[in-house]
Amino acid sequence: MHIKDMRILLDDSVMQRGEETTIGSRILRGFVPPFGAEVADRLEKAGAVIAGKTNVDEFLIGDTICDTVEAVKSGRAAAAVACDVTGVIASQASRAGLFFLRPTYGSVSRFGLISTAASMEQLGVVCADPGEGAAVLSAIAGHDAKDGTSSPGERYDYSCEGGVKGMNFCLPQGEPGLEALEERLLSLGARVDRVNFDTLEYAPHAAFIIFCAELSNNITRFDGIKFGYRTQNFRRLDDIYVNSRTEALGIFAKLAALYGAQVLSKGRFDSRYMKAMKARRLIKHETEDLLSRYDCIALPVGAPPIEGEGAFGSVKRLLGNIRCGALPGLTGLPSAAMPLGVLVSGAHQENALLRVCKSAADV
Repeated sequence: MHIKDMRILLDDSVMQRGEETTIGSRILRGFVPPFGAEVADRLEKAGAVIAGKTNVDEFLIGDTICDTVEAVKSGRAAAAVACDVTGVIASQASRAGLFFLRPTYGSVSRFGLISTAASMEQLGVVCADPGEGAAVLSAIAGHDAKDGTSSPGERYDYSCEGGVKGMNFCLPQGEPGLEALEERLLSLGARVDRVNFDTLEYAPHAAFIIFCAELSNNITRFDGIKFGYRTQNFRRLDDIYVNSRTEALGIFAKLAALYGAQVLSKGRFDSRYMKAMKARRLIKHETEDLLSRYDCIALPVGAPPIEGEGAFGSVKRLLGNIRCGALPGLTGLPSAAMPLGVLVSGAHQENALLRVCKSAADV
């Protein structure tokens, strides 16, 4: 399938030449990048029509209804390229009856992406048709010398061909909300086992600590000097730094940056950040061990976003929503959100995920 003339949206973390890009933050209001992201260039070279940008939560923090998912669901475009860090977009796509295809870390260039948590973020595709999503992924994936984290494969060809019969899936023991997905997989001829996945409970906490730490470092580049928002209330240089960030950053960004600075501080680095990194290694090891015996791990989606409770309540809800959604970001493995749940497979095994998505969509 070709993507020529296909209408595709970019979320507001992806830079597009000549178009304002803010990643949802006032601190980047008015920033018009002089160059486009690699994914934008590849889409244009493939003949796709970039139909516009979609709004995001500031620095991808939060759990409000995703404009990207709503735009694809309403038919404004066939697909959208969006950045996922902790699985929020995946869970919202699943609840909306759509698909979110997140490839192996490094398969799609991050050049031209406004970075939040470099080791966890990955550009993927929101779509209603897995076949169209596979075509978009094939167009944007491949090695990019401008991105130091880019995988060496020159190009990747993704396909939905083949069925699910004979595939082996595992579901974490005790995880609720997987009954319908389990029934669907069994009806398609797959084998499904319930397994212990002990380290999964540490995933949201490790992801939150690492995300805040990396965001805290990344946010320091927005200082009111080089580009973006600059306060009018200053007498000396320090005032520009402090007042620009105070006036332009939202409460979520401030909380995350402050917490990130705290976990990276001398007194808490070992007990917070290093412990999270050790948990990440254990989670990755157990995930890879399961995937050496099964084709995919099936996970439930997070709870729907709700209003109220203030900033701290939203952070608490976010932790709950990323309980399983954080796994691809922590491990760098590919995943696919679909209407009944989220699947994770081994590195560069996206076609296995696409087969399941296509088979489930055809039922």
